Amino acid sequence: MNEINWKQIETIVDQALDLPKEQRLRFIKTECKGKPKLEGEVTQLLDSISNSEGWLENLEKYKRDMYDELADNIELLSSEKSLIGSKVGSYQIEEKIGEGGMGSVYLAKHSSGDIKHSVAIKIIRSEKATSDNIKRFKREQKILAGLHHPGIARMYDAGTTSDGYPYLIMEYIDGIPINDYCEKNECTLGKRLDLFIDVLQALRHAHENLVIHRDLKPGNILVDRSGHIKILDFGISKLIEDEEDNSLTKTGAHLLTPRYAAPEQVLQENITTATDLYALGIIFYQLTSGHYPFDFKELSRHEMEQAIIKQEACKPSTKVSDPKVKKQLQGDLDAIALKAIRKESEHRYRMANEFLEDLKNFQKGNPVTAREDSFRYRSQKFFKRHKQGIAVTAGILLFLIGLTSFYTFRIAQERDQAQVQAQRAELQAERAKQVSEFMISLFKSNYPENTLGEDIPVSSVINAGIENLSKQEMSPVNRATILGVIAQVQVKLSDIESAKKLSTQAFNLVIDSVDNHNLGTVDVPTIYGQVAYQSGDFEEAYQAFKIGDSLYKANDLTNTYEYRTLKYNLVNLYTEQKKYQEALQVLGLLDPETYGDDREAIIEKSDFYNYKAIALKNLGRQTEALSIYKKALEYRLEAYGPNNPEVGTIYNNISSLYISLDQYEEALEYAEMAYKIRKNTLGPSHSLTATPLWSLSVIHRNLNNYEEALRYADEAGTILKETLGADHWRYATTIRGQAEVLIKMEEFLNAKKKADKAIEIINTNYASNMTFKALFSATYTGIYKGLEDLDKAAEYYSSSISFFKEGLGENHPQVTQMLISYAKMEMSRQNYEKAQPLLKEAFKIQKNNEQSDEELKVTQTLIDESVKKLQRASTASSK
Repeated sequence: MNEINWKQIETIVDQALDLPKEQRLRFIKTECKGKPKLEGEVTQLLDSISNSEGWLENLEKYKRDMYDELADNIELLSSEKSLIGSKVGSYQIEEKIGEGGMGSVYLAKHSSGDIKHSVAIKIIRSEKATSDNIKRFKREQKILAGLHHPGIARMYDAGTTSDGYPYLIMEYIDGIPINDYCEKNECTLGKRLDLFIDVLQALRHAHENLVIHRDLKPGNILVDRSGHIKILDFGISKLIEDEEDNSLTKTGAHLLTPRYAAPEQVLQENITTATDLYALGIIFYQLTSGHYPFDFKELSRHEMEQAIIKQEACKPSTKVSDPKVKKQLQGDLDAIALKAIRKESEHRYRMANEFLEDLKNFQKGNPVTAREDSFRYRSQKFFKRHKQGIAVTAGILLFLIGLTSFYTFRIAQERDQAQVQAQRAELQAERAKQVSEFMISLFKSNYPENTLGEDIPVSSVINAGIENLSKQEMSPVNRATILGVIAQVQVKLSDIESAKKLSTQAFNLVIDSVDNHNLGTVDVPTIYGQVAYQSGDFEEAYQAFKIGDSLYKANDLTNTYEYRTLKYNLVNLYTEQKKYQEALQVLGLLDPETYGDDREAIIEKSDFYNYKAIALKNLGRQTEALSIYKKALEYRLEAYGPNNPEVGTIYNNISSLYISLDQYEEALEYAEMAYKIRKNTLGPSHSLTATPLWSLSVIHRNLNNYEEALRYADEAGTILKETLGADHWRYATTIRGQAEVLIKMEEFLNAKKKADKAIEIINTNYASNMTFKALFSATYTGIYKGLEDLDKAAEYYSSSISFFKEGLGENHPQVTQMLISYAKMEMSRQNYEKAQPLLKEAFKIQKNNEQSDEELKVTQTLIDESVKKLQRASTASSK
């Protein structure tokens, strides 16, 4: 402290404070040139003053106190440059990117040039290794190790450098504070809400893991270059279950940021999850209105504390000048913001889920808990919310009205026919009457006066109709027709479980009815098969499609759109099972050029070319597939326009094709278009929205953008878990995808945890599906190769190959790939005797499948190499 003159420090700091922020660092470097200790003291003191957010009653006293606190660390600041270029674990430090109370944060990159991976390394120097700092550092390590969420900066590793410095290796976030991001990008209110919802979801994960952040502020919530949020700095976080260390709690009170401190923090009372939600409430207020709720300018510390404890904030809408934004904030958003920052913690949001649900309800047009409940309020929400519900229900109504009109028309025609048709006409009339009565009951049960103005979701409207249907006298065929239509709607709403129950009922009714079938009932097996496919029961789906095919043929209805739809579903099933030749054979029975030129025909043509391109692409005929995909896209755009999820399907499929060609930039472009369309049209939480997210994960995995790949896979998994359930195969696939990324990142133990979870879902729910078991077992080959347990890897190669043969057939190309991969591993450990038969079997399958000469040549080269090396080994041993 005696080496540097306090007056000199004070003079430089005062002069720097008079300059714009962007000029201060350059000024300090100029004034302190050649004096690293002086520069370090000035820099830290200036940062501390800037971060104090106006808490200082006496600036000079604060500067002197802060100087005394920091002066002991001059040696630390002057010696840190030596760390640049040094290695920590597998990473090489490149530059310092930040400083904290305990040390510094560095940007580092993987020392292997083949792995493009940047991390942030936080290092506590020995000079700062006080008892309290070590406790806090270990606390941060403990907290981060338990948090795994795409919205929270991850910890990869921890340890001690060769020089004895404790360190944390963390995810590097190249981003800016959330409020700056919104201002810089002129984000709409909707976009701001979406970002804030992402923050809440990440915080919910922390709270569920018993962690309270305690210092949430925009500077700790960054938005990266891809527009995704990351919460940082759990350094003063509190583990809810860990109360024994009061010293950390006290220290934490001095580290928090005043503008976002809750009343209980100022009063030094108990900290709860509601404390974090208060801080987010302040941020939410700022994001929506552009203003801070309290005016702290020129207030003393005591006055600021009193304002936090006692002053009530005005509504955010009152601080906005833009009439459009003001109108958007008035009502629900005003109420949500004010509830979040109530003084009494028991009256604000207590859990992130409560805050989250209110925002999601606002987006959907549902009532929010922050508003005073009233009949008028709920009635208004009912009518706004039912725009979607009425549209979906009206779709059912239009279908059934069309069905009724069709039957009525048939009746008029059949009355003029022979007497033998009289009985059939009577049945058609009965069907028309029963369908109409069902629709009337469906709407009556959901009139606002019968629901007291409550917001009734589409699913409730449908469920009420189903209940009424069960009470009505109706022929089995008519009942099956209606149940089948509603099951289709439930599939569109991603309610697979309900669709499964309903389609099963309808399917059983159809099977039990041997005559009087119509287009509606013969289509029921197709619906049942679709639901079985979604549930992962491929064999059941196949049998349903076979029964449906027989019914169409028996009732002379094969020249219909519905029959061709059944065929396309069968093609889709074959595709999922990787039976691409079978898929092409089914498509060969159809001729799209005979379909006509109306909209329905255009849609059919699009379906035909889409499915054909999928099969060709997976048979290695990518160039041919691409031109056919473009044809399918042309028809889709003509039929649906540019902003339809069906168009998004083609975009995603084209993306998949570019992935197979290793053209990832093109793949990324199409996947992003697919995601944008599906998110905008189906919503961010629809099961179909997860599909392009999965594609984005695969693309970024191959571009070595592993953090992005993990995040997209996790997002897809979250959606699928909520919509399809935690036992669904598609959800398991996303977990397996995360394991594949972790293998690339050489985090083999973490990869194994993911793979274990994924395979458990498959073994528990899809034990008979050999293709699933093969694919999921294959992941373990990469894990055990990474762990250098090649014997274990060999076991999984063998089991995976067996599963593929059982599920796909002895001569499937997937079997070839696994055989060659297995052989290469055996050759790497000079086990040529074992590798040779594997390669020969692969070569035989390739010849049977008429693979290209180039592929055969590659395999033959490997065989020749194994033969030569085996001969050399044999010769050497004989000598």
